[in-house]
Amino acid sequence: DDPRYITMTERFASWTGIGFVGGIPLWYLATLWWHRKRLNPTPKKTADVKEARVIGRQAWAQRRRERDPEIANLRFLWGGYKPKYWWFEVFEMLRKFLMIGMPIAIALRWPDNPYLQMAYGLITMALTTAVQAIGDPYIEKADAVLVLPAQFEVFLSLVAGMIVDLSGGDAGSTKVGVSVVMLAVGVPVTAM
Repeated sequence: DDPRYITMTERFASWTGIGFVGGIPLWYLATLWWHRKRLNPTPKKTADVKEARVIGRQAWAQRRRERDPEIANLRFLWGGYKPKYWWFEVFEMLRKFLMIGMPIAIALRWPDNPYLQMAYGLITMALTTAVQAIGDPYIEKADAVLVLPAQFEVFLSLVAGMIVDLSGGDAGSTKVGVSVVMLAVGVPVTAM
């Protein structure tokens, strides 16, 4: 109950949050940037250029980086993405923060305006889905096929939250209806 303790705790939590939320993605991005030429190699030797023409530039770059021992320890950051999207895991970290952390920050800053959170969520959802759909960063087609239904499920969650929030007084039947719709959509997406 001591106000000094609460203030110290809030400051510690704020600085720690900033350090983790900002520091880790920036460190990953700097590390990936440092190795970007190894993560998305360009054929320079005549034999490499010929091989890249035969198997395709992306397949050549992918094969080359998978055999590179200097970047093997970073595989968890680039392993699922095409070579030219070596940075995409950092984008995913940013997307997750924007979808989870920012709405909390918005609610703390503007507690009397839930519609701001909803609008923010829908806009962020649309933009990040567009980046994923247009960019097509995934090596495995299964990942590319699964990401859009998963994003659609998150979109439906946002819309369901809006419906429940806007329903006002008679929220019981609305919540049941929204729950049924969420299960009907969520279970098939999860089963994929």
